[in-house]
Amino acid sequence: MVERRYNGDSEQNQKSKNDIGSFKLDVFSEYGLYPKFPFKMDYFDLDYGSNLHWHEFYEIEFITSGHAIHTFNNNVSEIKRGSMYMITPSDFHSIKLISDRISIVNINFTYDILSLDVIRMLVSNKQLPHFEFSGDEYDEIYHEMTVLWAEYHDYDPNKNLLMIRNALERICLMLIRKFNSLNDTVQNTPVTPIQTALTYIKHNFRKKITLEEIAEISHISPTYFSEYFSTNMNTSFVKYLNRLRVDFAAALLKTTELGVEQISYESGFNSASYFSKAFKQYFGISPEKYRAKNKMPLI
Repeated sequence: MVERRYNGDSEQNQKSKNDIGSFKLDVFSEYGLYPKFPFKMDYFDLDYGSNLHWHEFYEIEFITSGHAIHTFNNNVSEIKRGSMYMITPSDFHSIKLISDRISIVNINFTYDILSLDVIRMLVSNKQLPHFEFSGDEYDEIYHEMTVLWAEYHDYDPNKNLLMIRNALERICLMLIRKFNSLNDTVQNTPVTPIQTALTYIKHNFRKKITLEEIAEISHISPTYFSEYFSTNMNTSFVKYLNRLRVDFAAALLKTTELGVEQISYESGFNSASYFSKAFKQYFGISPEKYRAKNKMPLI
């Protein structure tokens, strides 16, 4: 893999250094992600850490050297050579360096580059934590990264996108295999309409999505889908969607300094008043009181 390294004086790095608090990375094109080519890969040194942030796309990071503290949602752990993790659109994270710098293979991609089966396996667990790869496993991961890197930097839209997809899916499946080996689980059940719906909702709940939209994706009529969803989930589509949103908001209230109104919009609500009402319905207290009781110290 050819190294692409950036020092702390670059324009992008300086911009990140000057950011205070949390920020959102949600402009696909700014990060090289386009509808016809929803994938980007970099290999760089990080010598200043990163503030708490989240994306509208997927991110896989593989650490090849260095040592740092990784905050992933509300979980804090150490990462080092061989650590790998995936950030979905419903996650947020930050990095605080322990060593002078860490070297990272960074992969960004959107939902539609992967097959539904792979997506379903990735999100069927509430959270894939970071994993440690060493020895032969590290070499295997690094080899797949090298293949992916070569395909990405020799891109031909007529032939390479399928190769990129295949290499990326192999890396995703390595994460799934690692999770399964540690949890003694095997996920080989067929995809059902409810699984399709839940997968889509989980990765789009911060956007404006409708029952009609989910029904179409699940290949069920809107009229029947509402009943189908309620029967399978023991709750309505709207209540399920709102629960995902308020859970995400609760995590932001605990771990960031963002204002309540901004958190409401970042979590998918179209008004702060509706957010406050929904939040109180699930947690029994207002967002402000929840933050006062549960605020975590900034890492």
